Amino acid sequence: MKYLPTQSLKLLFITLNIFLFSLQSFAADVKKPTTLEQLLPFALIFFVFYFLIIRPQGKKQKKQLDFLSQLKKGDKVITSSGVLGSIEGLSQGVVTLEVSQQLKIKILKSHIQSLQETVLNKKVEAEVVKNRK
Repeated sequence: MKYLPTQSLKLLFITLNIFLFSLQSFAADVKKPTTLEQLLPFALIFFVFYFLIIRPQGKKQKKQLDFLSQLKKGDKVITSSGVLGSIEGLSQGVVTLEVSQQLKIKILKSHIQSLQETVLNKKVEAEVVKNRK
């Protein structure tokens, strides 16, 4: 006996109906979770994001703002683009850096990354640790 495409589709629909009926009877026996149980995974995800991403980023940003507010004339700094210079003038949001003897540039205060001493000390410490190994 040869199957026609319509016969195989009928067989498929019958099989699906049996499967869905068995799922419905199984679902009737399962206890539905409460609202609190449904919201618990979302709360856990929020707390993980807060403590691993949001809070540390906020602390880092606050530390950077404190650093920028303590800058003064004569500090040797590194900008976020890697320019080295000493501060010659400070205004509201703009800093004048002396890059060489007669070259002064103006940059945004927010683009100052760190003091030169801090970066150089970290590099020296890294080299010392590397040489110990």
